[in-house]
Amino acid sequence: MSRLSRAAALAALVIALYVPSAQAFTIGDLPASGATNTACSPFTVWQLVPSTAQSGPIIVTHWETYQRAGAAGRTVRLKVLHPAGAHSWNVVAESPVLDVGTTDGVKSQDVSIPVAAGDFVALFANGADCYFTEASSRQLDGNSAADPAVGTSIGDNAGASPTGYALNLKLTAEADADGDGFGDETQDSCPTDPAIHTGPCTADASVTATVTPATIGLGDVAVMTGTVANGGTSTANDAVLHAAATAGLDIVGSLPNTGCAVTTDLACPLGALGKGGSVPFVVIVKSTSTGTKTLTASVATTTSDPNPANNSASASIAVEQRVALKCTVPNLKGLSKSFAKKLLAAVHCKLGKATKKKAKNGKRGTVIKQSVKAGTVQVVDSKVNVTLKK
Repeated sequence: MSRLSRAAALAALVIALYVPSAQAFTIGDLPASGATNTACSPFTVWQLVPSTAQSGPIIVTHWETYQRAGAAGRTVRLKVLHPAGAHSWNVVAESPVLDVGTTDGVKSQDVSIPVAAGDFVALFANGADCYFTEASSRQLDGNSAADPAVGTSIGDNAGASPTGYALNLKLTAEADADGDGFGDETQDSCPTDPAIHTGPCTADASVTATVTPATIGLGDVAVMTGTVANGGTSTANDAVLHAAATAGLDIVGSLPNTGCAVTTDLACPLGALGKGGSVPFVVIVKSTSTGTKTLTASVATTTSDPNPANNSASASIAVEQRVALKCTVPNLKGLSKSFAKKLLAAVHCKLGKATKKKAKNGKRGTVIKQSVKAGTVQVVDSKVNVTLKK
């Protein structure tokens, strides 16, 4: 003990990180009440335990240690070590200094320290008093470096350390799904957005849509094609597309159609719409009375949306007693071949040739290009060729 005190060496113990799941978990234990504690040997002591790979970033959010009375002003610091070779370690992160004081007891600190699979967590103390709980026989390695700085490398004294001791250190670790350096469960109010960790997640859900044709005959159909998008920085959770028509229009078809329900309006659950994500949609209505009608599409989400002005889009449809049939070409981009065919038939057009082409954007098997521009008016049964993503 006197060697450590004279040299101002630091005591360190290491526990390999074990990550069983994405939920918060603990590493290590503190001594039970009345447990025997043994002071440090003349070497800093590391406890090496096999690590288990984890799927994403992990943050140490809290750590604590049991320390007995020591010299006034004694401090400890948590450090993260990454193996750099045989008996060699790189110091990659550290906590602020924790003042242990001069009384026995558990000392703790809240932190935000990133760790990775294969790293080790070490406890360094600046005084001679450092304690470990006795445990089953284990091989411990030591190091006599004095508070090594982040970015430096240290070695151990392999084979020169005692056996039979466990680290007197307990940590809480949490997943960090968005990689912002804050634990998802206790430190990050928005674990899906790296730009937000104090305050609610925010999305910017929006709807853009057009209707073709704008004038139809009684008993005829019109088609609204559009896109639901999220231009915000956070995922728009539980997004739902709604379509509502005024009296005289009946909703007779939609895309997406799986899970959609028609009550007072059409409601189609879209699930989680990620940052920059978009979903195309189609709503088909049939007229039942003449006059000017309105078809509105809107999106709702459980995520905070500070820009509600763009959450809906409306279009007017004039319904006359009789209108000469025409092929008014709808927007087919993002639709499957089968749905594009049905949609064209509904507006008195026909599907022509369908070819496939490789492309960066779009979903496989959906339309990425059409031969006739949307909104073009042609004679009945005019053909529209499409290109599908290969």
